[in-house]
Amino acid sequence: MKAISVFALSACVGAAGAQVIDGGSFNAEYGPSIWSQTTGTSFGNSTDPGPLNSNGSEIDALYVRAVGTDFYVGVAGNLETNFNKLNLVLDFRAGGQNTLSGLPNLGNLDGLTLDTGFDADVVLSYTNGNPPQAGTGSGGFEHYLDGASVGGGGGFLGGGTLAGNTPLIGFLDGAVVSVMSNHSNTGGVNTLGNPFDSNPALVDTGIEWYIDLGTLGWDGTSAVKIAGWVNGSNNDFLSKQIIGENDPNQNHYGSPGGVNFQNVPGLQYVTFVPAPGTLVLLGAGALAARRRRA
Repeated sequence: MKAISVFALSACVGAAGAQVIDGGSFNAEYGPSIWSQTTGTSFGNSTDPGPLNSNGSEIDALYVRAVGTDFYVGVAGNLETNFNKLNLVLDFRAGGQNTLSGLPNLGNLDGLTLDTGFDADVVLSYTNGNPPQAGTGSGGFEHYLDGASVGGGGGFLGGGTLAGNTPLIGFLDGAVVSVMSNHSNTGGVNTLGNPFDSNPALVDTGIEWYIDLGTLGWDGTSAVKIAGWVNGSNNDFLSKQIIGENDPNQNHYGSPGGVNFQNVPGLQYVTFVPAPGTLVLLGAGALAARRRRA
């Protein structure tokens, strides 16, 4: 198997903790994407440039940034505003689940087996729908967040009707989790079998997350493994769009309980490794990343 590892040099910027969670400007806020998609979407290619509406779902690229134990993730692409789900799964501490089971409000993920060496510590599920554009909803743009900390608490973390790109804020075992979407993207991948609309690695709008990983047990220096995928509206049907290496012959993955990523070539996650603290001093405020494959 090929391992996807990313070593990032943390930015030494005084106002780093003040990053706005709005789903936009990933290149400016994070630097270059650390991973990009190689396969087309099986959940529709979004062609609507409106930031509050998407008629398709795709994962184009991944942006990651850590400031101390504050963890920021930009999942570039689109999440169809029909209440499809984006699941984000993190492995950053000892323990966890390799096969998901019994997570509050995430029961339809039961039986999903992650890749070898990936033991989920936190599983999050974000959805949005009922956008304000004419003909696509009543105007009350709705966002909802569920999540679980393995061995801890979880369930419904918050949601409702939000104005514009106001971030949704929830709490998981005392940790703040914030998320917001921006669906301006009409580039990146196309539908399965069609040429890409543009380079997925350059898409820099989508679903943005802030997670207080320190409160959830991250030490700020250990590797963080990141998995994720687009799922159906009941977390019940995995699409082709996942983070990590993909089987080019795979269409939908289907029911989560029947998915075993250990049977898919490569690794279905990306590893983020913060640079040692001594290297931060050399960064001069820049965010650098390099990809290593072995």
